[in-house]
Parts: sequence; structure tokens; C-alpha cells
Amino acid sequence: MATRLPKPNFARAGLAFTCSNNWRAVFSSRTIVGSNRIVLSFHLISDLPLFPTDWRVLKWPPPKSSVRWTGMPRPVDGSRGHGRNWQHSLCPLGGWGDGNFPPPSIPIGERRLCHDKDISLYHLKPGACMSVDRSEFRQGWKVVAASALGIGTGLSPIPFYTMGVFVAPLSAEFGWGVDQIMLALMIMTLGAMVMGPVAGLAADKFGVRRVVLISVALFGLTLAGFALSNGSLTLFYINWMLMAALGAGTLPITWTRAVNNWFNANRGLALGLSLLGTGLFGAFAKLYANYLIGVVGWRMAYVGLALLPLLLALPVAYFLFHDVTDKGATGAPAKVARRGFTLRQALRTYRFWVLAIAFVPIAFAVGGPIPNLEKILGSKGLDAQQAVQIASLIGPSVIAGRLIGGWLIDRFWAPGVAFVLLALPAAACLLLTGDGVTATPAIVAVLLIGFAAGVEYDILAFMVSRYYGMRFYGAIYGMMYGFFAFGAGFGPFIFGRMFVQSGHYDTALLYGAIALLAGAAMLLTMGRYPTPESLPGDDARPVTEG
Repeated sequence: MATRLPKPNFARAGLAFTCSNNWRAVFSSRTIVGSNRIVLSFHLISDLPLFPTDWRVLKWPPPKSSVRWTGMPRPVDGSRGHGRNWQHSLCPLGGWGDGNFPPPSIPIGERRLCHDKDISLYHLKPGACMSVDRSEFRQGWKVVAASALGIGTGLSPIPFYTMGVFVAPLSAEFGWGVDQIMLALMIMTLGAMVMGPVAGLAADKFGVRRVVLISVALFGLTLAGFALSNGSLTLFYINWMLMAALGAGTLPITWTRAVNNWFNANRGLALGLSLLGTGLFGAFAKLYANYLIGVVGWRMAYVGLALLPLLLALPVAYFLFHDVTDKGATGAPAKVARRGFTLRQALRTYRFWVLAIAFVPIAFAVGGPIPNLEKILGSKGLDAQQAVQIASLIGPSVIAGRLIGGWLIDRFWAPGVAFVLLALPAAACLLLTGDGVTATPAIVAVLLIGFAAGVEYDILAFMVSRYYGMRFYGAIYGMMYGFFAFGAGFGPFIFGRMFVQSGHYDTALLYGAIALLAGAAMLLTMGRYPTPESLPGDDARPVTEG
């Protein structure tokens, strides 16, 4: 007589299942009469008429010998199935179990309709087959790698991180003042504020790959154009404005659009990895430019910097960077209906203005201290070498912020994560105020500031995709980036100006602490993520929020 097996507890058995596009799994089990076996069946159901773009078994420990978990598909077209065991392959081709054992029916209260058919594995066609061991990173790693390289050698980090090493040779060559040279960064910021939304809108309309390839090439050429400077400040400023306008397509606005499309369950971590390039290449570019200036002079140093996007980012992007809708996007998630807010619809929602206004003080308070760290630490009594060593910790902490922050927002409510991670640096600002700051609190403060600098980009991009969808992501994120750039661009200038006026940074740091708390607290009013089906589609009318 066969042993009667208890109804399995799937969570206790170690089975965890995840789906995208708002799909969910409904499990059931049946005992095979006359055998010592339990057959597990499940349905994927959703409110949307879409195939799941990604689904997989997250964990599957070796089962006990008394229970054999099987998953032998019977394709609806009558052909022989390819899946042998869930540990090896699982394709949603038809019924699950042994032979003709069908998936159980879904109760009426649990039914979801798609073209008047129950959404279940039994109804999926062979063309929708997806292997269980194909993770998002296995499919989308090329896009992440190309994005990290493109962002890292683009408009966001290269001019900002290398400006300092060009001040001395430019001043010696043309007699320009430091303030006159640094004004170029503000001009570039204003150009990015204006052209960022334009680049995002172009990516939405013409395709992100096309915009990226053209912009990377033009950015490299305009960067090399500084080698032709003849002493005219006007022409120098015009080239900065031209570089910002033509290079706006290399900002995270464009690259993260493709990353968001390729990733769903691991979107936050994928964004963090893509944005690692800003810290890694920013630090490298400064050392690289300083070396070139010493060897071949400042003019050829600009040419050498221009080779980074032209010889590295451009060919890599050409071969590896594809959005999910591009012809060369092998292994891309299934195409889904375009849903999301237009820019005009987004501007009518309170969430847009909460995000935009909140990130102005956040960007100001995080971006203001970073270029001034050596001076801040030196004004507190630390010697120059110690100040430089402590300030150099900003790089590793930014990387940690990118990875840990991305991992957290994949698993927890992003505004709540943002409140905690962006409010902590307020304590860092307070640690740096007063007289006689020692090395230990200075190290803690730098690590907290760097960690916040690592998560702010990721969280902004992530929340735009979750709250507004991907239909016009580029235009909406581009507009958001303008507000962010405004705060980040004026932060270093205001911190330095307050130091000149008062002889210390305490007032600016106090304002920074207040700004961080205020901006982070505003994000808590964002509310729940909208469900995918609640987002407007191509034929949707403009919507408003209360």
C-alpha cells in the first residue's frame, strides 16, 4: 500500500517563484494514486494580456528521496516536450506532471482573462518558452556593461572630474582666473539641463541606440576641440555649451532606458552596476589626464581624453548595446504593450513635482561637499596628506552605494530606502561641523556622503520607471535630470562661496543637513507603485492625480 504523502508546504520545501509584468504563480498539488509521488502544478496568471518577460525558480534545494518533483511538459501542438526535470529545464509549453496530467483549473474568483482565455501555462504557445535557468543578467549583461562604459566615459563624469587638473595649465597659458575657468562647469550644467529632456525625448521617439551612438561620437569630437583653444574665453565657453548640447545623449538618461527595459526583478541592481562607471572612470580620467599633461601637454591631453569615448565606448556600444526592441537584441524579454505616462501627463501629477523638487536639495547637499572635501577636512585641522587620503574614500563608498542601494530598492519600497540612505548623510554634515574634527568622524562622514552619492542616481532612475512606466521614460527622466543637475551644479559653487564669505564651511554643511532631511522626507509622500495595468497606454487619455 502506497504511503500517503502530506500536502507539501512550498515555502518550507524551498520553492520560490518570481514573475514579471505583474504575473503571479498559483500552486497546487495532487498525489498520484498507487505511487509514492506528489505532482506539483502551477498557473501563471495576470491582469494583463501579456506574456511574462521573465520568470524563474529562485531556489530549489535537493528534494527528499520520498518526493520526486517532476515537470514534464506536454506541448499543446502535440510535439514532444524538451523539459526533463525542473532542475535542468522548464518550458511553459503545456500541461505539467506525467503524461496527460493537466494543470488544475483556477477557481472563478482567481481567474484572470486574456483575450477570453485563462492565463495559464497550459494555454501558452511553444514560442513563449523560456528556460528556467536564464536569469535577467544572463540575458542583459551586455547592455549593463556597455552602459557602464558609456556613462563612465560620457558627459557626466569626464569634464567634471578632470576640470581641476586643467586649471593650472590653462591659467598659465592664457592668464585666465580660476573662477573664469570653473564657470565653464556651470555653463555645461545649464546646457545639460536644457538638452537632457531633448535627448530623452529623442531616445523615446527614434530609439535609444541611435541617439547614444551619435551622441558618443559628437561628445568625443567636441571634447577634442578644446585642444584648439586660442585664448578666447568666449570660444572656450561656446565649446562647453556645444559639448553639453551634443553630448547630452551620453548622460544616464539614455543608457538607463535600455537597462530598465531589459531588467525587472533586478532592475535596481542593474542600474547600480550601470552607473558604476561614473565613479570608476571619473577617478581614472583624472589620473589619466594629469599623466598626459605631464607627458604631452594639455592640448594633447584633451585629445587623449576624447579617445576614451571614441575608441572604447563607441565600438562597445555598437556591438553590445541594444534596446529590447532592436533587431540585434538577442535573448531580449518578450515585447510588451507600451504603457506609461507621456511627459505632459507626468507634469500633471503631484509625484513628478515631489521627485523634481526633492532632488534639488538632495543633489545640492550631496554634490556640494564632494569637490570641497580636501578643503573642508583641512579647515578642521587635518594635515594635507591625511585630508587627501580620507577624501579618497569617496570612490569606494560611491561604488558600495551603487550596489547596496540597487539591491535594496529591488526588494523594498524605493522611497523608504531613499529616506534612510539619503537622510544618513545629514549626520555626516553635522559630524564635519565644529572645531577639531578628528580622523574617525571624518572617515565616517566621507563614507556616508559617498554612499548617498552612489544611490541618488539609481533611486531617481528606478522611481521614474516604476511610477511612470517606460513609454516616455527618456523624456520624463530627462526633465527630472534637469532639476537634479541644477542642485548638483550649484552645490559646489555655493559651498565655496560661503567659505569665502565666512572663512569656514559650517554654515554650508548645516544647510546641507537640513536640505537632505527635507528632500528625503518629501519622497515618503510618493505612495505605492502603480500597477502596470493602471498606467495609460498608447490610446489613453491624459490623466491627473489627486
